[in-house]
Amino acid sequence: GATGPEHEAGQRNARMNAIPVADEDSDDLPLVRVRCYARRALHWRLDVAPLCAAYAAAFGAYALRPELEEVAVVGTPCLVLAHLLLFLATHWSVRVRCATQLYACPPARASLVCAEPASGAPRLCPLEREAAAPDAFFFTYHKRKYLLGAAGKGGGSPSCRKLRMPSSEPLSHYAECAGLQTPAAVEAARARYGSNDFSIPRPAFSELLQEHATAPFFVFQMLCVLLWCLDDYWYYSVFTLLMLLLFECTVIKSRLRNVDELSELATPASAVLARRCGKWERLSSTDLLPGDLVALARTPANRLLGQPVDTIVPADVLLLHGSLALNESALTGESTPQLKEPLPSLGLPPSTRLNLAEHRACVALGGTKLLQHSAGTQPRSQQPPGGGAVGVVLRTGFHSSQGKLMRTILFATERVNGSDRETLLFILFLLAFAIAAAGHVLSVGLADPARSRYKLALHCMMIVTSVVPPELPMELSLAVNHSLLALHRRDIFCTEPFRIPFAGKVQLCCFDKTGTLTSDDLVVQGVAAVPSGSGGGSKGSDGGSDGGGGSDGGGAASTGK
Repeated sequence: GATGPEHEAGQRNARMNAIPVADEDSDDLPLVRVRCYARRALHWRLDVAPLCAAYAAAFGAYALRPELEEVAVVGTPCLVLAHLLLFLATHWSVRVRCATQLYACPPARASLVCAEPASGAPRLCPLEREAAAPDAFFFTYHKRKYLLGAAGKGGGSPSCRKLRMPSSEPLSHYAECAGLQTPAAVEAARARYGSNDFSIPRPAFSELLQEHATAPFFVFQMLCVLLWCLDDYWYYSVFTLLMLLLFECTVIKSRLRNVDELSELATPASAVLARRCGKWERLSSTDLLPGDLVALARTPANRLLGQPVDTIVPADVLLLHGSLALNESALTGESTPQLKEPLPSLGLPPSTRLNLAEHRACVALGGTKLLQHSAGTQPRSQQPPGGGAVGVVLRTGFHSSQGKLMRTILFATERVNGSDRETLLFILFLLAFAIAAAGHVLSVGLADPARSRYKLALHCMMIVTSVVPPELPMELSLAVNHSLLALHRRDIFCTEPFRIPFAGKVQLCCFDKTGTLTSDDLVVQGVAAVPSGSGGGSKGSDGGSDGGGGSDGGGAASTGK
């Protein structure tokens, strides 16, 4: 932790509190700026030192002035409540946590980064130091690596940019690529880009339970249970508490099951041929790095437990030699096979920079299924063992096309609660009546000197809190689960269940997916003959001209799937 003078010096030297993120292209949740922070020492934290001083002042005043007993009886619970709310606010808001437990500082002294996306809540990420460059730092946000440079010697501002994969170099760079030539180059690429896997850490049950237990609505539910206990509703309170805990545990189990199912969507590791240090060697697909030369070949004989295993492209690969036929339905939904030609077939100038959108015809995207391959015409010394199309790896892991899809699924689903604009307005409408009722009860109770002030205050709080029923999230969950069962009976699967209440407001849907919802080819279903003597002459001629029918009036019917 930082001491007082060090903290003040850090605040003065942090000339650039907000560091803009440069070169940010379109993404699912692009970052706008980052802020560097370091942890305060415990005695300098704003959620510890001021409250400790307030506790000491309160107890000291009560010890010196015993006649202030009534003030102490009221003030101490208020102080404890304020402390509890501040503690919970550090879990609810990243900005409150940064203001109370951290202090802004330059990247060289920081241990955390507050990443602020264009939409959504900010997130704290650990800041790590690059092993090869002591003045370079990086952090990982939504499974993507961001590079953070310290301020220059001339006092320049720090810079932040997303890690760029070598996917926009001149075409001559790829045409002359021979793979990673030295072990040092391999280690440098591994340190910079990481492994080619889709590892999704499985959170612990206790970690998720703590997250749910500190949620605002759950805290409100516990407050209601506490009020019922103070009013001697013990059985109902204990039963409600157990029901709420059981419900939260059920939700946590569902979240863990979704994480496990998402992990199964990732492409499993497989053996691939890569050219490193001047020779072809067999590697695991998780060891592939940008700049590797790989051989892509379909292996129909590959079987696991008696079932054929599909050959999956392990990363985004720019095809240099040979051709491929791929099924990209896992990424685009289009089931029509796509033919991929080598880079020289485009006939572009060598100085042209690679553009994945424009030069898609020679890029094999990671996660697509390899249907067919043909070897290239390069010299025999450069051909891989066993043949196969040769390409250079462009993007790996969560930076690839398959990784972007995984990140969309993993991070686009925010934790949805049961409140929206209409619900909030309805609660405020009921709250107005509750406050009026509580005010009336309070005025009548204060006029009665024999009435317990403790019970009076307790009943007024219960009237206000009764506006929002504690069972509201359970009722919403039951409604969503019932909707899921109804959809499942119709073979409709929902990846984001809590979007179903929003989908209930939809009145019109428009689809434009010819290759997904419908087929783009026609299939002959049969031949329909017009009965004789039923005026089929004219119909036959119409059918012949329109449907290709013969002279007997028959017509072939074709439909699209």
